[in-house]
Amino acid sequence: MQIEITKDGTSFQLDITRENGQLQAQIGETRHIAEVLQPEPNLYVFRIGNQVLQTRVASRDDGKVDVMYAGKRNVVQVLDRRRRDASTTVAEGPQPVTSPMPGRVVRLLAAVGDEVEAGQGVVVVEAMKMQNEMGAGKAGKVIEICVTEGQTVKGGETLAVIE
Repeated sequence: MQIEITKDGTSFQLDITRENGQLQAQIGETRHIAEVLQPEPNLYVFRIGNQVLQTRVASRDDGKVDVMYAGKRNVVQVLDRRRRDASTTVAEGPQPVTSPMPGRVVRLLAAVGDEVEAGQGVVVVEAMKMQNEMGAGKAGKVIEICVTEGQTVKGGETLAVIE
């Protein structure tokens, strides 16, 4: 997955892959390999070699994210390609929320009839011990939930439909 992070007006691209139970992140020529745990919502523990890093994240009302690390708060804006593309083009008609990878549905964040905003989480899918929130590509009403909690899904499978 490629995401764009903006901090203090400076943007950079981050390429993230998951392989063999590890997270690999590359920024420019620098590559980091880590094991990642999420012991509770919004808390991430990274093990990079012998070093353990704990980070707490919190979404803000302005669409940015507070990242607490080493006692300091950093405000960043994170855009993945899907959210960035969704912010520039709005799809007409029903739009599926799909799983980008195989995994297991761990939580439904919306129900049929709920109104959701673009980017708002609809379904949480766990893959390779990481929980991934699948968000609505546009604002609208949830017209269908296609999965149940605990269900195994394939990459590209429709999880919900937004109209």
